[in-house]
Amino acid sequence: MAVDFVDFETLSLKNAREMALALFEESGDALFLFDPESEIILNANPIAQRLSGFSYEELIGSRLPHFIRSDEHGGLSQLRRAYRTTGFFHSRSGFWLRQKRQGWTSVNVTVSRLHLESQTLALLVARDHSEYKREEESLRKARDELEEQIQQQTEELIRIKEALRSEKYTLEQVRSLSGHLQAVREQERTRIARELHDELGQALTGLKLDIVWIRNRLAKLGEPATILAEKAQAMANVIDNTIQTVRRITTELRPGVLDSLGLLPAIEWLVQDFEKRSGISCSLKAGEIPSAIDSERITALFRILQESLTNVARHAQASKVEVRIGKQGNSILLEVEDDGRGFQPEDIVKPAAFGLLGMRERAEMAGGTFDLLPLPKGTRAVACIPVR
Repeated sequence: MAVDFVDFETLSLKNAREMALALFEESGDALFLFDPESEIILNANPIAQRLSGFSYEELIGSRLPHFIRSDEHGGLSQLRRAYRTTGFFHSRSGFWLRQKRQGWTSVNVTVSRLHLESQTLALLVARDHSEYKREEESLRKARDELEEQIQQQTEELIRIKEALRSEKYTLEQVRSLSGHLQAVREQERTRIARELHDELGQALTGLKLDIVWIRNRLAKLGEPATILAEKAQAMANVIDNTIQTVRRITTELRPGVLDSLGLLPAIEWLVQDFEKRSGISCSLKAGEIPSAIDSERITALFRILQESLTNVARHAQASKVEVRIGKQGNSILLEVEDDGRGFQPEDIVKPAAFGLLGMRERAEMAGGTFDLLPLPKGTRAVACIPVR
């Protein structure tokens, strides 16, 4: 089907007005057109009516401060000064929109001064604050569901192992089953990370390009479309934030650097990311890493380090962490040492200590060992994995 594109440069003033009116009516945000001196509402679009619960007749002719309030003392006065002096005001928090049946709802507020022929008016854009967090919340929910599935699989693994032991299965058979489940889980992490990156990431990037195209064309219309161009830019910013969230969740599921560059660059990234997110000082001392180490053992070392750092952030109350990795004989030795509060021996054997159990299982399935050692101040986690 052929698509006719609009040449904004050839639009007449009449057509520009008609387009601006259509955008006003069809905007996804609540729009209030008002007189900047009397603050009387002159027009309100359908979303403003729906979000507030007030009819068009109830809104028109009323004063704007009856429907907008601020958390901060003098917040409305600051808003007035801004749009009367500079012609623009924006706040992502601290403002509320009156709702007819539900009290007040938190909104992001943008106010711009408009010059329409010989008349000066002002336009207030109110966006429901929850919309900014909807996309991130959806992605966070998907990640939480995955983590819950992993937790359930871990618990199921423990029950299966106990059942197998009770039926006198050999330790080798138990570890074989455990290794299979670990491999399946890692493959699922990789698949989900790839789909998030390829499908959702590409869709968001395409949407960003469309928004930028619209913004650039609106900018050519001049003053009547200034607020719409600013709105398009705000939408582009939201898409940028969502793209960053997708990248973060994808990396948490399966860091691409682990597959593309290898173990040491992945560990360097993990240490830097841990320090940035937790605020805990984290240093790395890396020695030789043999190139002959296979992907199974690379994954085991990376996940053991990841879980160790997670335990430090959650439980250790540490201010400093040191990670050491290098070759020791025919093995790779990984040590994670913190200066936190340490641990009690009974903590290791608690039924809910899935993290410690998981690290030990990973090490044993890779033919190595894992130990948690108390220090005079803090804890040292030690994993030793053979190269072959």
